[in-house]
Order: sequence, then structure tokens, then C-alpha cells
Amino acid sequence: MLKLVAIAEEDGWGIVRTDSGLKICQPPYQKWNLQSIPEDLLAQAIGKHGFKPVTTDFLNWKELLAYLKQQQLSACQKLGLPEISEQDLAKLIQKLPAERLTALFDHVENIHLPNGHWQAAENLLQTLLSAQAVINSPVLRTRGDELLKQCAAGKEMQIQKLVNTIGPGKLSFTLTPPLYHNLGNRHAQAAYAFG
Repeated sequence: MLKLVAIAEEDGWGIVRTDSGLKICQPPYQKWNLQSIPEDLLAQAIGKHGFKPVTTDFLNWKELLAYLKQQQLSACQKLGLPEISEQDLAKLIQKLPAERLTALFDHVENIHLPNGHWQAAENLLQTLLSAQAVINSPVLRTRGDELLKQCAAGKEMQIQKLVNTIGPGKLSFTLTPPLYHNLGNRHAQAAYAFG
């Protein structure tokens, strides 16, 4: 049995009590993105980060994720966003106050970076850096830039580990990470050829 104990509807995030403890569930809904959290973070999420307390039971993850998606869709429709797309997410982030943006920076720093989710962190950071509240705040802008540097260093380290494992001269590929800036979706090409 899964028990949803807190939800941030507009973000599609939920805190779930499982047999193995509390988990934070967020888009994209993938196993690698399901993180265990300590009990004390539940109170912080509700008191400080805008989560609403709930007590809803689900038989399985499929039901729970469908509920989170529906709640996010309803929240976005209330804001005038009929569907949830990358552009809609960027528009939603544009409307968030500095405190919620700070919580998203915290998420990148405490969840994505320590777990090596470089691309997810970079995508979220690019979107956050386009928010007017971040542009207007030198502190948030600097923090976002520093976190982006950590992403770049982490990605480079991951590539270097791969090269060291496989061996030089045996690897050639192209990375095409999406970059989100000013609500636009641009693709940057970075070619890495080892030989």
C-alpha cells in the first residue's frame, strides 16, 4: 500500500510513504528520479516549501502517478495552461515566487547533483535561470550559474570515466542536450570524438 502524505500539485510532486520509508516522487516519473527522504523533510516540505498535507492511499504506483498527473493538470488549467509541456512548465516557473524557485534550486543541489542526474539538473536549471524572479535576484542568478558549472563538471567527469573504462580510440558520439532559455527550446550540439 502506498500513502500519499504531501503534494505540490502545480509541480506534480508528491511525498509517498512506502514500506521502505518516505519517497519524493516528481516528473519525470522514472525509477531513477524516485528519491528516499528522511522523515524530518516531510515537515519542511509542508511548512517551508509549499507542499499540502494529504492522506490518500493507492494500491500501486500506476494509480498514484495517474493521480499526481491529474492534480498537476488541474493546477495548470487553473493557471490557464491547458496542457503540460516544456513550454508550459517554463511558464509555470515564470509565475513562481523566489521562495519556490529557491526550493527548486535546493532540489537540484540536494537530489540531482549528488545522484549524477546531470541532464535533468541542467534542463531544470536552464528553465529556472529564465524566470524573471531569478533574473532580478543576483543571489539566485549566481547560485544557478554555480550549479550549472557543477553540472558541466559532473558531465565531463562522467564522460572521462566512460573513456577510461572503454579505452581511448574506441568511443565516438554526439551529445545533443536540450537547452531551455527564455521559454524557447534550442538544441546545442557538442561533438566528442576520442581517438
